[in-house]
Amino acid sequence: MTLAEVFRWHGPAYLAKHALSSAKAKVWRAIVACRTAILGSHVETCDGCGVTRHVYHSCRNRHCPQCQTRTKEHWLAKRRQELLPVPYFHLVFSCRTRCMR
Repeated sequence: MTLAEVFRWHGPAYLAKHALSSAKAKVWRAIVACRTAILGSHVETCDGCGVTRHVYHSCRNRHCPQCQTRTKEHWLAKRRQELLPVPYFHLVFSCRTRCMR
């Protein structure tokens, strides 16, 4: 079962009880529409055997597990290869100044 199927099946009940921000609603709609007729399709034909198939377009949303998760994981794997074999620590420095008048 995909996340889109879960959203389609349980979405109406969830949305009846919970309000989504506009950003979250946009992601929700993209995931539900991904690889469906809603986003359109194109036909691919094999040059060798002539078999045709309809391929639905993806939403290309970075949060969508059907289309962008693989791209994200590939990107992360490439970045991990660039790391040196040493321990890393993430530090955040902030500077607060007060205005004196």
